[in-house]
Amino acid sequence: MDDRTSLLRRTARWLEALVSGWPLRELRTSEQELREGRAEAARARLWAILERAPNWAEPWHLLGRIAAANGERDWEERLEREALARDPEHALAQAALLELQAWRHKPLMDAWAHYHAGRWLAGAEAFYAAWLECGARVPELGRAEALAGLGWCRLELALPGAAADAFWDALVDRPGDVSARRGLAIAWFQLARHAEAEALLERLTAERPDLGVAHAFHGWCAYALGSYPRALERFERACAADPTLADARWGRGWSLWRLGRSAEALHELRGAIALGPSHPSAGDALDLAGADPSFDELLEPLARGLVRARASESATAAARRAQSWGNGAAARRIEAAVASASCDPALDALEALVSRREDTLERAGAAAADEGQRLRLSWIRARACELQGNFRLARQIVAELAPRHAARIEWRELASRIATESTP
Repeated sequence: MDDRTSLLRRTARWLEALVSGWPLRELRTSEQELREGRAEAARARLWAILERAPNWAEPWHLLGRIAAANGERDWEERLEREALARDPEHALAQAALLELQAWRHKPLMDAWAHYHAGRWLAGAEAFYAAWLECGARVPELGRAEALAGLGWCRLELALPGAAADAFWDALVDRPGDVSARRGLAIAWFQLARHAEAEALLERLTAERPDLGVAHAFHGWCAYALGSYPRALERFERACAADPTLADARWGRGWSLWRLGRSAEALHELRGAIALGPSHPSAGDALDLAGADPSFDELLEPLARGLVRARASESATAAARRAQSWGNGAAARRIEAAVASASCDPALDALEALVSRREDTLERAGAAAADEGQRLRLSWIRARACELQGNFRLARQIVAELAPRHAARIEWRELASRIATESTP
């Protein structure tokens, strides 16, 4: 809203008060009392005004400011909503509620930033702290998200039993939660409860045939059990649901390699690296490229991907193994790629979100070298806006996406979530 529009609306409110016979002089006196630090006197005067003019938004807003100054956040929200109920276009009440929603969602936002930056223990502690605050600072609806986030952190910490507990508790709060169901399947699989994991994924993929990530892990279940034709079939479904899903392309590449279809495997792995060079199996692929000349064109992109994922030690170890196998040329190419690579700016941006270092976030954005990196940075911004309650800006980010990116499952789900939300 520009200054002119804001002035016109303020003038309209004052004219309405004047025509309605509301006590303008008393309101100005209460504003003066607030400026002089006499909050209790202002509070008493404002309640007296509301006895005479209960449909006037301005006294409700000023009472909300007093509550905010006293740290009474629940009262602040109630009072500002009372103001908006009487004047839905009250800009100051809208701004106050937006700031309040950002404050309420910050524990979850920071916990996810820890998770995506690879700080699993800090993320688990942050999600647990956010869960404890659900119903107080954090909205009650955030309980399932906090538990699911705790589960994902525990998976990364190699604690599948504890992760399964967290995902199960999340599903008690929100039985249909896709993230928790997928996480529980992964945890069960790691606990060797393969039949239960596959059964859960069967139901999930039947309900959500568009969910490529579920089809992909369903494929990895079959792959781990040595059923490569079945794995390939499931990875094909994942790719059909989401052609841009790197995990599915990696799975399809490895399945083809296991089935002896090396030329097709090379093609798939090349595409997988372009979509997600830091996949968990990238180290194994680098060993394959160092041992089999048919795959040596993958040496540099795999090594650079590992460095960007802060796994340069894995790339260096692969170079040593290639040297021990007598492939000195491959070892030198890996070492040169490691020396020239840099870290992923998207990870730096996630770290900046936790510490609120906007300058670092801007530098990370400027350092984004390719479209994939810029897309990841856009996702960070959109997700942060959603958690802060700034749905208007989140929708704007989604609207600016190229159609091929907007069709991705994570962007479609984000757009669906924020479509019906309103920024106060």
